Amino acid sequence: MTVDTPIEEKIIECVDTALEKALGGSAKYVIYFYLEKDFGLKKNEIHEKPETFCRGVSSIFGEEGAKIIEECIIQKMKQSFKLKQRPKSTFVEVILTIKGRQK
Repeated sequence: MTVDTPIEEKIIECVDTALEKALGGSAKYVIYFYLEKDFGLKKNEIHEKPETFCRGVSSIFGEEGAKIIEECIIQKMKQSFKLKQRPKSTFVEVILTIKGRQK
């Protein structure tokens, strides 16, 4: 198990907040449960395995639903990390941008 940096903790917090805002607290916990059970992805690993997170969310909501969820998360991360508003950024790209800033 890795120790999360403050940046990684903030990424997880953004995902958590966006999921809760978009879907509600109960649904958020169901998603985390499903991701861990079916994809082996724990909440604190989302920043390490964003592709797995996206596959899991797509599996739950379908491609169109996943795009909406992903966009909610991206907007929260752009706001929290003060990122420029590049259109069409993916969740994975935003994670890589944020992690690239900490080096």
